[in-house]
Amino acid sequence: MKNSTQILVSGRYKLGAVLGEGGMGKVYAAVDTKLSRDVAIKYMKPEVMDEEGAIDGFMYECQLLGRLQHPGILPVTDSGVDDKGVPYCVMKVIKGQTLGELIFEHKKFSGQKRKDSLANLLTVYSKLCETLSFIHHKRYIHRDIKPDNIMVDEFGVVLLVDWGLARAMSTGDDRPDASKTSTGLIKGTPLYMSPEQVVSSSKVLDGRSDLFALGVILYEIVVGKTPFESNDAYAILAKIKKGKYTSPEKARSDVPPPLASIINKALMLDAEKRYKGTTELGADINAFLQGATVQAHKASLYEKLNIFLRQKPAIAGGIFTLFIMAFITIGFNQYHRYLKHNKLQVRYRDLKDISEHLSQSHIKVKTEHKRLQILNEASSGRDSGSKVSQELKYRKSLAKRSLTAIVLRRNIMELLKEEKKFFDNKINKEELQTLNVAKEVSIEHLDEMLHDDHFFRAHLFAAVYLTKEVQEVFLFSSKEQKKIEEVRERAFGKLQDECKQRYGQKYEDFNWDEELYVFIKQFGLNNR
Repeated sequence: MKNSTQILVSGRYKLGAVLGEGGMGKVYAAVDTKLSRDVAIKYMKPEVMDEEGAIDGFMYECQLLGRLQHPGILPVTDSGVDDKGVPYCVMKVIKGQTLGELIFEHKKFSGQKRKDSLANLLTVYSKLCETLSFIHHKRYIHRDIKPDNIMVDEFGVVLLVDWGLARAMSTGDDRPDASKTSTGLIKGTPLYMSPEQVVSSSKVLDGRSDLFALGVILYEIVVGKTPFESNDAYAILAKIKKGKYTSPEKARSDVPPPLASIINKALMLDAEKRYKGTTELGADINAFLQGATVQAHKASLYEKLNIFLRQKPAIAGGIFTLFIMAFITIGFNQYHRYLKHNKLQVRYRDLKDISEHLSQSHIKVKTEHKRLQILNEASSGRDSGSKVSQELKYRKSLAKRSLTAIVLRRNIMELLKEEKKFFDNKINKEELQTLNVAKEVSIEHLDEMLHDDHFFRAHLFAAVYLTKEVQEVFLFSSKEQKKIEEVRERAFGKLQDECKQRYGQKYEDFNWDEELYVFIKQFGLNNR
């Protein structure tokens, strides 16, 4: 066919250039002179015509394509044998790209462009699943599913071509099997063969064999290479028989988990564990494209929530609005807590200053008391004026210390009240240390007051300071509580003794707790 443009086939078809070729034949551009339209003519290669069953297989392909009417199957409009005895069939001309070419372009993309390209390829893939569902429903299998046998025309129509290895699933089909050469080698493309196609008779194959090939193609689309690669065809077939490959999620880190699950299920070594058919496979692909639940994938709680929100945009919008409102509210509360925290920090510094002042007052009390002791031990009567003066200084310093202790108590009570309201009594290490120091100093000061017989009012202050109200504020431990009770009991005892000394033994006992409450109320010490 050297001058193919001058050759008329059956007096009707004028041959043109070669469009492509496969294992069994060549495809030529042609013109149907009768209807004045462009067509494609597939001629069987002369070199394969001598193989057993080859001619019958070629003619069977033409007849099969004539019977299978589907948008995804390239229609055959005519067939015959030329004057040299070479069979041919006439088909529709396809203008477009193969899936293999589209995958090659897809590998170059990245970022959003890659995502868009992947969505386009999966749409093509979904249409291919529909075509194969129809074929399998008609009880036929293709047996040579690969990207170069899948055409996407200029209008986006997906067409499955090259049906040279197709046959009926029924074991009653006794036509010559064209799946092997005369030497026994398996025909087809090893990279896309199923395990059962490699090891079993073609008569026991069903649609799940084509489905496995679809799994290989999907892996190639997503990962960028086929799962069973090798430079040697026999090594590829050996890998396929074992069913071992690098899972898509490990081969490429950006593979979505649902898509990886679809691929893994389609590539199961055991055909029983794959999808039941290409209908189910296509349904999962469409679910993935729509952001819905993929049956092959066990979604995490996060993925389920994400899918639900995508499917319910109104609810998602409401949740987003609530989230924004909550974020604003939390932000406002946090800002308010920040201001309150700063305020409390200032209060803590004040508390620390008062505590230091109390310590200084304590030192002054000790100094004045020591001077008074020295004067009292002197026997000279001429020192009586000095004793009275020193007694007054001592009492003033003692009263000042007691009043400072009360101020400290009121500050601590107010501070803890604010802590409880805004921070749930959560105090940091430094603040807790300040409070503990204040507690220890206060207990020590009160204990010393009770050993002083010179100042009745000091004992009264001690009793006031040890009311249960103060104990609750300081959050004393059980050990501290016990010591406080002992000090309190001694304070009341000293008050009782001094009153009897001053007013006589007939002095009647009265409820000291009630009297102390009156004292607290009178001097406004309970106003926190």
